[in-house]
Amino acid sequence: MKGIGTRLLLFVTCFSLCLALAAPVRAIGDAPLTMTRADKSLLQSNVASLWKLHVRIGSARPADLKQHETFGLVKNGQLSPAFVAQAVLQLSLRDEDTPHSQGPEWQAAPRPADVPRRYDLCIPLRQLEMVARQWLGWSLEVAALSRIDGVLRKGDCLYVDTQRLLNTWPCPMYDPREHDIFAQPFKTHAEQDRWIMQGEVWDIQQGQGGLDVNVCGTFSLTVKKVDGHWRILSLDFGRSLVLQ
Repeated sequence: MKGIGTRLLLFVTCFSLCLALAAPVRAIGDAPLTMTRADKSLLQSNVASLWKLHVRIGSARPADLKQHETFGLVKNGQLSPAFVAQAVLQLSLRDEDTPHSQGPEWQAAPRPADVPRRYDLCIPLRQLEMVARQWLGWSLEVAALSRIDGVLRKGDCLYVDTQRLLNTWPCPMYDPREHDIFAQPFKTHAEQDRWIMQGEVWDIQQGQGGLDVNVCGTFSLTVKKVDGHWRILSLDFGRSLVLQ
């Protein structure tokens, strides 16, 4: 009986091992096994846009943070809601598809009588939430918007005094007509439940002899896939963040 029990145990062990080998490999640690080309392209675009805003994100404030840079603190598994709200508004102002004062959003929802004329932009809250998830991977806490100078919430829409809002940001935004900024990754790999992308930020301009490519700085991005979106856990830039 002892021999039968041993052979049975051996059979079960071998069978379990075969099943494990036959099953598809799902992850490296807990991270997704692959990052698609579309995923990489999205993250490259996000890095370039956040570089233009001089944004850095992480769990500890950098000692070399400059006056023109803005830092988003990730604490207790949450990116600062105030930072998310401010960054989302800035990113929305950069988006060419954002409905401006003469756009369809104004026609669909006429300006309320108690909204001053200086509020020249109307952004639906649903759009701000979409920007937060697609560009930062974090959800937007609507309550945090009320603490931003230059915005006024009415129902499901946020009215923005764009000039006042831009003046609250530590630095001016770059004119996309003058600078084409690209993030070029050199290394992308998985570690446990997250992915790390490292590379350089390039400024490409039209010169007399063709395209001029200048390296603006290096970057290191750490992200995690949450609810179908890439959540930024850290984003750091090396060298100068100022275009020469």
